[in-house]
Amino acid sequence: MDSETCSVDVDGVTRFMVNARFREFERSIEWSSWDQLDPRPLDVGKKGIIWDVGAATYFACEPSKSPSDPGKYITLYIAALGKVDSEETKNAVPGLLKKFMAYAQRELKCPEG
Repeated sequence: MDSETCSVDVDGVTRFMVNARFREFERSIEWSSWDQLDPRPLDVGKKGIIWDVGAATYFACEPSKSPSDPGKYITLYIAALGKVDSEETKNAVPGLLKKFMAYAQRELKCPEG
């Protein structure tokens, strides 16, 4: 799996999306592309962040043994799209991201943590 995306469409318009992406090196994971959304830290996974209508995090399925050896890192992204109640979304997203991470760890047979 390099990347998998699932979206939910309502009346032909995407309203909810989740994405999981495989990375070999932890150093390749960075969130600067979301800086414009003024993200705040989120205590989910590693370096979790949350913004008005979405969140992102990652976890190590198999950490690198050295800086030059690849590992198995999974980034997770979740977002509500379109006109949504951002306060309601901010309240729901952390729990959804935790469940998404637990599901990904279970399906990929990764240790929890």
